[in-house]
Amino acid sequence: MKLPEGHPALEYIESGKKLLDIVKEDLSLLTYDEFEFARTFIKLLGINLPFLNPEEDDEEKPNIDAQVDEEEVDPEIVTEDTEPFPERAPFDHEPTADDYEKAEELKIEAADLARSKEYESALHVYTKALKLVPSGITYAKRAEVLLQMNPKRPVAAIKDCTTALEHNPDSAKALKIRGKANRYLGRWEAAAKDLRKACNLDFDEETEELRQVVEKHAQKIERMKQQANIKLRQEKEEAHSARLRAVKEAREKAKREYEAQQQTQSAGQTHSETPAAGGIPGMGGMPGMGGMPGMGGAGMAGLMSDPEIMSGLQNPKIMQAMQKLMTNPGNPTAAMADPIMRDPEVSQFMTKIMAKMAGGPPGGMSGMPGGMSSMPGGMDPGDEVD
Repeated sequence: MKLPEGHPALEYIESGKKLLDIVKEDLSLLTYDEFEFARTFIKLLGINLPFLNPEEDDEEKPNIDAQVDEEEVDPEIVTEDTEPFPERAPFDHEPTADDYEKAEELKIEAADLARSKEYESALHVYTKALKLVPSGITYAKRAEVLLQMNPKRPVAAIKDCTTALEHNPDSAKALKIRGKANRYLGRWEAAAKDLRKACNLDFDEETEELRQVVEKHAQKIERMKQQANIKLRQEKEEAHSARLRAVKEAREKAKREYEAQQQTQSAGQTHSETPAAGGIPGMGGMPGMGGMPGMGGAGMAGLMSDPEIMSGLQNPKIMQAMQKLMTNPGNPTAAMADPIMRDPEVSQFMTKIMAKMAGGPPGGMSGMPGGMSSMPGGMDPGDEVD
């Protein structure tokens, strides 16, 4: 489904894709004030991102980063700091020469204050310098001060380093500070990623030592994730196999039921098409037929043992003629006047069966008016029909 032509959202699709690509590389961007709209939308979707809601209880959804042995827990992990965060200045204005000169003086002053461990004052002075001349390195230095304060402010430091890296993605100092800040929060994988890149850009023993500590935890988490992914994949495969088995069993059951139904219908059709022995009405001592004596059990047995008689009873025309005789036994003349009686097959069969019933050779039907020789139209049993 596509948006209708002219929809106002269409002009923002490409820029939205680019923004999402940037955020996927660094989810900590969502903690910035500018992404308040995104945090609100995420909450509306019912998605819980613990680092966006530090005040919420995470016991229901344990964080894999925290699932390490007690003896391996870094004693320097601290509680996440919350707003208000230090003011950030945009990079969208052109500083004057005086701005550059004044900013340099402020940065020197801030560095001196930091060395004197006057961190609050250093933070304030760095902020003044950033308002005059926004600089990636100045943001990184202010982030360093934020980690030196008591209590430490790692979330605020991460925000400053992320701003610095937006301006200069290869800032080794910003990567080192952000890696350290993530370590203080127990975000081992994020810390390892930053420290690896920092060591590649600007190696030093202190950062490498920290990277090794972080990597130990990050690798453990990676193994746990791999095990969780393997288990999840196995569960999905088992569920898929179960669904396939259920579908197969349902199809086989439906096939068996269909075949059984077909067999039942076939058997019923065969039964209905095959007349039972002695199925001719009135044959058990056929009364009359114009004074024709009824047949006893011996006479009936003789009829049923004659293959020609039994074969003739399978002929629909003969059965129709017999039915007409049986429905009007008191007036065989009327029955014999029916056109079907002129059929050669019917005539010959009637001659034969009457001879059997009379116990003699074929001839006139005893007791029937005029016998077979007096059938309407003067037909003798041996005559042919035009």
